[in-house]
This record gives sequence, C-alpha cells and structure tokens, in this order.
Amino acid sequence: MGNKRPWTITTICILGFIGAGISTFLIIFFPNIFETINADIGSWYSFYLACDTVAVLIAMVGLWMMKKWSIVLYAILVMITCMINAVTDFDAFVGGGFGWLAILLPVIVITVGFYNFKKMT
Repeated sequence: MGNKRPWTITTICILGFIGAGISTFLIIFFPNIFETINADIGSWYSFYLACDTVAVLIAMVGLWMMKKWSIVLYAILVMITCMINAVTDFDAFVGGGFGWLAILLPVIVITVGFYNFKKMT
C-alpha cells in the first residue's frame, strides 16, 4: 500500500467498528429497546437503523482501506439520517443529552475524511 493511513483515520475507523458492533449487538439481542421508537415513529425505523448500521460499517471498512468512495458514502448516510430525523422529529439523542454528539461526531469524521481525500485511492 503506497499511502500510509493517518492516525486520525485509524482512530475514526476503530471507533466506527466499535459503534457498529454495539449497534448490531443491540439490534440483534435487545430488539425491545426499539419498541418505544417504533411506537413513536413506525416499525420501519428499526429496519432503517439496521440498514444504516450495515452501510456505516461498509463505509468504515472503505475508510480503513483509504478509499475515496467511503467518505462520500458516509457523508450521504449522514445527510439521509439528518433528513429522516428532521422529518420524523426524532429526538432520542437530544432527549438523552447527546444531541451535540450526534452532530459533532459525523462532522469530525467527514472533515477528517475530506482533509485526507487526496491521500485516498
């Protein structure tokens, strides 16, 4: 591999893998957590969350391999999530006190990704 992966990308990917793993674990082993969300938004949201988790994992694998498409995919996923949350008025993160993280972390990932975009293949 000609391009060395920056430590920022490595850190983001490791945290992304951990987050995807935790999300997958919760979706598979504790589906009742989503009953309240499904009652408020609809049963489709759990399916969307599962698909989003898989897509983010794919984006993290691509970012680990320093692929340009990965940061574009991640940015698109973040935009879709923002639109869905705006349309559904979903405020689980805000209500839980993590609203700033739900906005700040994707912005950091996208910023770091596009900062290193020229190093990617």
